Amino acid sequence: MKKLPTMIMGAAMLVTAAAPFAQAAPAPTSYPDVPTSYRFYQEIETLSELGVIGGYPDGQFKPFGTVTRAEAAIMIGREVIDEEDINDTHTKFKDVNPNSKAAAYIKAATDNNIIQGFDATHFKPDAKLTREQAAILIGRGYGLTDSDNVTFVDVAKDSKAYPYIGKLVHAKITQGFPGNRFKPQQNVSRGEFAAFLDRADNYGPDIPEFQDIDIDPFEYVTNGKFDVNKYKQAYIAKGGDWNKYLQELEYATGMKLSDFIQAVQEQLDDPADDSEE
Repeated sequence: MKKLPTMIMGAAMLVTAAAPFAQAAPAPTSYPDVPTSYRFYQEIETLSELGVIGGYPDGQFKPFGTVTRAEAAIMIGREVIDEEDINDTHTKFKDVNPNSKAAAYIKAATDNNIIQGFDATHFKPDAKLTREQAAILIGRGYGLTDSDNVTFVDVAKDSKAYPYIGKLVHAKITQGFPGNRFKPQQNVSRGEFAAFLDRADNYGPDIPEFQDIDIDPFEYVTNGKFDVNKYKQAYIAKGGDWNKYLQELEYATGMKLSDFIQAVQEQLDDPADDSEE
């Protein structure tokens, strides 16, 4: 992994200072029915630590059990949808109880076009999730774009899932079964779905080469206000490419320029007390 330049690291620290996380990371959870020798052991452990998936009251994970559509909506929602957007439990589906645990996740997932109902008023929350449905769900949820040709003998080109399966293959999220089969109609197991989610979460483009230019934004302040124009001029004067910097900033921190300006200004307006007691 390439080391991020000091300037980008500083921007990342601004994100933390401006919006600290209040939730502590949960402790690792091990399941008696998921031995370390199990194929998807690490993926299950990782997602359990993150609170994306969980076991049953008896402590088991049941990796070979099936996944319902409601459970899939909950898991993908925890992974890719902002928590603040998972609050409305009233869906358009007659078969989704607004008091159910999955209701808000189903509403958020359908609003974001990650998952759809079987028709305008039925979601079938208790139906088992098939492998082709999982491919569509993950492809949409993670915004996968690049695709490989699908060579599985049991996946038709006119299948709704065809392009999404190609995206999962490209991202190395799935390889299929012996005999060059994907088994699209087979129910996805809890272990498989955990592996799909974890691999999708870890998939991404290679880290780009960053410009190693170290400039402190707090040195460019006019009358108590962060002067982004002076900051930009200084960056360019040191040989930096400003447009590339903006791309690096968003890649490393998720911030647009306006977000970065706001974060710097918030630090100027309310500096942290670094003095020792």
